[in-house]
Amino acid sequence: ALRLADDFCALVENDPDEYPCRLRDRGNLLLKCGRPAESVAFISKLVPQDTFRAGLQQLEMAQGLIALGSGAEARACVDAGKRLLLPTTLT
Repeated sequence: ALRLADDFCALVENDPDEYPCRLRDRGNLLLKCGRPAESVAFISKLVPQDTFRAGLQQLEMAQGLIALGSGAEARACVDAGKRLLLPTTLT
């Protein structure tokens, strides 16, 4: 599955909208494959294109950190994700 994800990333690497999404998918796939440390490291290196994607990235990293047993770091990521995803009038 990871090889297919890598192949798909290579296929769309010149598409500025699709490529970051496929990279993010690969990071989430690492988590599903039981490799949370690699997932967190991979997702943390992605450069979000907008605030919404940055918020999602924080929440995705939190999932990996929870799997690693890093509760405090996961909570910090969730808090950062909420700040990015929720309008300031709602926080």
